[in-house]
Amino acid sequence: MALLAGPVGVLIAFFVCYAVHGASNPLHMGLLHRQVDGPYRTSVISVNSMVAMPAGALGGVLLGFIGDRAGVSTAMLVGAVALAVAAPLYLPAWRAGRRSASADNQPKRTEVSENVSV
Repeated sequence: MALLAGPVGVLIAFFVCYAVHGASNPLHMGLLHRQVDGPYRTSVISVNSMVAMPAGALGGVLLGFIGDRAGVSTAMLVGAVALAVAAPLYLPAWRAGRRSASADNQPKRTEVSENVSV
């Protein structure tokens, strides 16, 4: 999109990026809450935040440098590739969540007495 649409495409990509990030953050936090036991949950969320903030700052500086040297379109593509490479890291947790959800949703057998009148 950044290569084909020019500055308007970059602005649209920017807003779409933040919309997706805003929608994915609750899912990410839900993943953390499901994967970590109670006594360790606050520590894991704190470490998550401590890693995410400097990583975001470093990514912003790096993408700004790339944008300055090679153009904003190239920087947007580099950012998109980095996110696309990182996205499959969520798959194992997603699969585990689906397995546990399907195990919880198994129909329960109920016993029905033969003396029930309809």
